[in-house]
Amino acid sequence: MAETSSKGKEKPEERKPVKENGIKIYQFSIDRLNEENARYWFHTMEKQLKVQFCWQTIEYFYEVGSARYSSIIGNDMDWFKIDLKADSIIEQGLTPATILEVKDQPNAGSKWNCLKEMFLKSSNTKKAMKLMKMASWTWDQSRLNEKDAFREINQLGEEFIDMNGSEMVSIRELIMIWYLRGLGSQYATLRDTVMSSNATLDKGYVLSQIEDLMQMKGGSAGEKGS
Repeated sequence: MAETSSKGKEKPEERKPVKENGIKIYQFSIDRLNEENARYWFHTMEKQLKVQFCWQTIEYFYEVGSARYSSIIGNDMDWFKIDLKADSIIEQGLTPATILEVKDQPNAGSKWNCLKEMFLKSSNTKKAMKLMKMASWTWDQSRLNEKDAFREINQLGEEFIDMNGSEMVSIRELIMIWYLRGLGSQYATLRDTVMSSNATLDKGYVLSQIEDLMQMKGGSAGEKGS
């Protein structure tokens, strides 16, 4: 029975700390996750989690579902420790900004799933950015020889095919990409905004953005004229 203090409040019962061996994480090196290296990063990180015997926690998350998995790691110390190890390993490959974005995910499985949604979900604008990068690619002679230069541009192409789901590209999509690129520095801010969003890169959306900016410029010019 819990003791009662002089003020009538029950004192919390004393408890002993849980004695467990610390979690051992073997050091490794990996680039920080970003949209450019996402597919390679997930491949490399999955391999690292397997090497350190905690990929099983990610598999278990997908096997039993989020709610069941959360209940399991809340009641099973062994699974909790493996999940915590996986979570710590994953965060070693994230930037501080990304860590803060996913910090509220309750476990490693949920965090892994969230990161895949953030970085692997293809959109027209992401594909357009990749095509623009390929179109503007040039050989950096100070960094690469001729063979390595081919490997670099070929890798960009493979990443695009993987992102696009096929080797085929819509000519209509290309028209909008070259249009945005050809507008030049005058529309650089709009181009960067459109290309970094997840909006559908179609004629109606892009031209409506251009028209809004044209009206704003027209209004500014009219105010100056008056």
